[in-house]
Amino acid sequence: MARQVVLGSLRGTLPTYISFWVVMVIVLVVLTIVQARTGALEEPVFAFIGSGRWFLFVMGIIVPVAMLATHVVGGGGTRRSVVRGLWALAIASGIAFGLLALVMTIVQNALWAANDWPDVSLTGRSYVVTQPWRLALSETVCNAVYYVAGAAVGTGYYRWGGWRGTAALPLAAVPAVVAEVTLQGSSYGEPLARALGMAAFSVPVAVAGSILATALAAGLLHLIVRDIRIRALTSS
Repeated sequence: MARQVVLGSLRGTLPTYISFWVVMVIVLVVLTIVQARTGALEEPVFAFIGSGRWFLFVMGIIVPVAMLATHVVGGGGTRRSVVRGLWALAIASGIAFGLLALVMTIVQNALWAANDWPDVSLTGRSYVVTQPWRLALSETVCNAVYYVAGAAVGTGYYRWGGWRGTAALPLAAVPAVVAEVTLQGSSYGEPLARALGMAAFSVPVAVAGSILATALAAGLLHLIVRDIRIRALTSS
């Protein structure tokens, strides 16, 4: 049953995923060309890659709400299979987006080295990624967690309605904040970690944070969906 959730969702959303990355690549190529010709290289590629997690967050909100009734009422599926299917989608999306972010960053590093462009942008950010594995880990985990956090938001509104769904929003933010603070892979993850008094990035903290963020997101989604009241399908 979880497989039905995954395949059904992919059929409907894969073109949107592809379109997102096509637009992302086009925008980054155009920006790089313009900035290189004007001598104003302002931001590295990976400064924009983080937008992928917000895209997945929105997809996480939309997908479960769109397929809950169809899968459970119309298809004879279970709430558990919905949760498992959403997690499979989150993991697949996280890995795919993480690998794409890594590839784009490697290409960026090679391009900067070939053209002898400055290593630091006008805003003070370094263009060179010295730990590609860290970028891949951060993007993979954060993208997956953001997807599930979005699913928690969408199903939370579906279950509790406007007021209570809004009141529950901070719960969905907790796993994302844990991932950002411990992995420190985004433009706001590292400053947020410093503001909370955390030390510089470390592998043990990153691994522990990844496990904790994943567990929190999984637990929250399970609690919301396990006995959620499914509205009957209506014909127009």
